[in-house]
Amino acid sequence: MASILFQERVLGFTLGTAVGFGAYVYEQKNFWRSTRELANVYSGGRLPLPPVYEPKPIFGRETKEQLIHAWNMGIDQTLGRLVGVLSQKDEAGRANSSVPSEELFEISLYLPFGMLF
Repeated sequence: MASILFQERVLGFTLGTAVGFGAYVYEQKNFWRSTRELANVYSGGRLPLPPVYEPKPIFGRETKEQLIHAWNMGIDQTLGRLVGVLSQKDEAGRANSSVPSEELFEISLYLPFGMLF
C-alpha cells in the first residue's frame, strides 16, 4: 500500500491537471468567441460563410460491390460451418445427438482465442 504522502501527491497532481485543463478549455473558448465578435464588428456582420468540405469518394460503386462480395465470401468460408452446426441446436440450447461435441470444439479452434459464442 502506498504511503499517505504519495497518495496526497497523486491526488494533488490529478486535481491540478484537471483544473488546469478546464482553465485551458475555458480560455480557448473565450478567445475564439471574442475573435468571432471582433470579426463581425469589423466586417459589419457580412462575413462570408466558410466553404463546405465535401469529401470525394475513395472507391467507385463497382469497387464497393466487389469489396462487399469479397467480405461476405470470406465470412461464409470462415464461419459457414459454425453457423451450420449452431443452426442444428434444439430450442432449449442442447445440441442434437447428430452433432458431436468434438465437431463443435474443432470449429471453435478457428475462432479467435478458441471462443465459441
